[in-house]
Amino acid sequence: MALLLWMHPVCQRGKHIFASWHVAGDGISLWEPNIVETASGLLMLIRAERTGVLCRSVSRDGGLTWSKAEPSDIADPGAKLTLLKQGERVLLLHNPTDCQAGRKCIELWVSDDQGETWPTRLPLVEATGENTKEYGRRRVCYPHAFLAPEEELLYVAVDAKTHHFLLRIPYDDFS
Repeated sequence: MALLLWMHPVCQRGKHIFASWHVAGDGISLWEPNIVETASGLLMLIRAERTGVLCRSVSRDGGLTWSKAEPSDIADPGAKLTLLKQGERVLLLHNPTDCQAGRKCIELWVSDDQGETWPTRLPLVEATGENTKEYGRRRVCYPHAFLAPEEELLYVAVDAKTHHFLLRIPYDDFS
């Protein structure tokens, strides 16, 4: 059984106190968790090494305990993902391909039911071109993002090895 351990600081009266929690996953190595708070609790999606899918875990007590990490039906080539909460929606930025296909594109997926389903899927960046000695294997990965609610914009940065992308996406584009 693999364990994902996480230490996080909790500030009490000016002092940092570190608390920890863990998520178990039978026989899989769990990496790079992302957590978002939904109306019904906390949702975590985790990259599960060499499984080709993201795993999902939920906490209903503020993160003190977590459900066992279960494989989802979300394909993953073993790359970082980003989860955000925008109003009552959950946003997922990730590579929606399996390990065989590799890190070929970044998509924005939107859930209106706290991460149960992802009906809105918006392609953002795609790896193009041939593999070359100069640039190596074509891939895109490691999406980073933040919301600018006052401007109603989602900002996304993506690494494509030799090129980098900064996207400004109006909320209306994924509503």
